[in-house]
Amino acid sequence: MMRKTLFLFVLAAWMGCKQSPSPIPLPPPGMAFYEKQCASCHQSDGEGVLRTFPPLKNNATVEGPHGRLIRLALHGLEGELLSGSEVYRGACPPWGHLSDEDLADILTFIRKRWGNNAPPVPADDIKMIRLFYRDRTTPWTPEELKKPENTSVPGVAGW
Repeated sequence: MMRKTLFLFVLAAWMGCKQSPSPIPLPPPGMAFYEKQCASCHQSDGEGVLRTFPPLKNNATVEGPHGRLIRLALHGLEGELLSGSEVYRGACPPWGHLSDEDLADILTFIRKRWGNNAPPVPADDIKMIRLFYRDRTTPWTPEELKKPENTSVPGVAGW
């Protein structure tokens, strides 16, 4: 009896070792940086801070043509910004020190989060805008970003 019990115990332990654990899902690319750098202003839920930092959730700049969003991310933003019916007076710092791939991950993350459903941002598009505006040293203003020529990517059809 003892031998049979020992055999069943070893068999059960061996079978348990054969099962592969379920992989732990990784967070989406860009999420960790967003939480570390952007959530303090735009909040973890993407709702922003009233009259200071605009929401990223249901935001036309986030969900619209990605050329504006890339410009804003690379060089920052200063000036009064109207989002919905609210005026926001906070500034967004430039993130141009990040790689094209890292920026693409962050921007794609916010374009897919909180109910946003915009296409991903290609790293090559960031590279083109970075190259085209390589001499720019000032943040964008909301008025500049509204211009039609700042919605697309230089060198891409339709620009």
